[in-house]
Amino acid sequence: PEWKLTGFEVKSEQNMVKVHTSHLMEKMKAKLEITYLINGDGEISFHSKMIPLTANLSEIPMLMRFGMQMVLNQKFE
Repeated sequence: PEWKLTGFEVKSEQNMVKVHTSHLMEKMKAKLEITYLINGDGEISFHSKMIPLTANLSEIPMLMRFGMQMVLNQKFE
């Protein structure tokens, strides 16, 4: 399914950076929100949330296989 970026926000909080993205998934009739937290040691954690855009859940198609991959440049250890 196609994702359309609808929001992007970066905040610096204490010893970390918070990146929040919002995506519209029209064919899935859902909105996807992903928040990344990057601390001063370079550790990255994330939280994702899919929000249906209809109250009638029978209108939502079967959820596709969903996962994430992060690829870093080999210079990073």
